[in-house]
Amino acid sequence: KFANGKEVLTQGQTFTLDDNPEPGTSTRVYLPHPEILSSVEAGHRLLIDDGKLELKAVKSDGKSIVCTVVAGTTISDKKGVSLPDTDLPVGALTEKDRKDLDAVLATGVDWVALSFVQRPEDLAEARKIARGRALIMAKIEKPQAVARLAEIIEL
Repeated sequence: KFANGKEVLTQGQTFTLDDNPEPGTSTRVYLPHPEILSSVEAGHRLLIDDGKLELKAVKSDGKSIVCTVVAGTTISDKKGVSLPDTDLPVGALTEKDRKDLDAVLATGVDWVALSFVQRPEDLAEARKIARGRALIMAKIEKPQAVARLAEIIEL
């Protein structure tokens, strides 16, 4: 959340994502995902708001990620963060996703697309929940999935 509702970030400026819940400014914002703060490394890209804003991590200490703005734009509250270079130590499914998947499967859908697959285990978990009620399609969106594509296909 930003103190002014939105901020303009320009190419070349420094911008930090951190664990401080105070409203954001033109130089920093709260990122309520400790798994991201602890996983992003220098050189990794962070794509925000469907890639409209591109950041490159310069330094990360587990509590903050200092970035350089590669492609600037206006940023506002509650925008998604995509991490194409970062392997997160979490599965593709959150607890909410698991409940939602079970509810959707109960409606009789034919198939479900699983986003942000990084490893074969992500697909295996979704298939376990599906119990044959629907096909699960792995969306290959991350380099980590490409690197393990043969294993994912084998499932």
